[in-house]
Amino acid sequence: MYLEIIVSPLQPCGFGYALIKALKENDPSAGSLLLITILTTSTSLILCYYGQEVSTQMENLHANAYMNSWYEEKPKVRRDLLQMMILTSKPTVLNYRRWIHFDYVTYATVLQGIYSYLSMMAHFIDE
Repeated sequence: MYLEIIVSPLQPCGFGYALIKALKENDPSAGSLLLITILTTSTSLILCYYGQEVSTQMENLHANAYMNSWYEEKPKVRRDLLQMMILTSKPTVLNYRRWIHFDYVTYATVLQGIYSYLSMMAHFIDE
């Protein structure tokens, strides 16, 4: 799993480089390379999207528990709401060994790295 998470942002770079070369040489395989580049880029998107979704839902759960009219509830329900608010007060993030947090910020960083690498490679292909 560790290697897959580290390598998945690098795959679009390799396929993007092959796509740039294929487009420069009018290679008919450019269409399939474009599809593969999009698919490999979307693997990081899926992880980051669901990581962001988990964080957002936990924030919403905390806010809704707080904004609820808890003071009108029975003591048992108040106790349950208090426990829920305590558990959801810390930000919950989907991460890998507390090293990589999966959210939109991470995905934007991955896309920025892919774009930088492909821009550099496109410059070297022209020369």
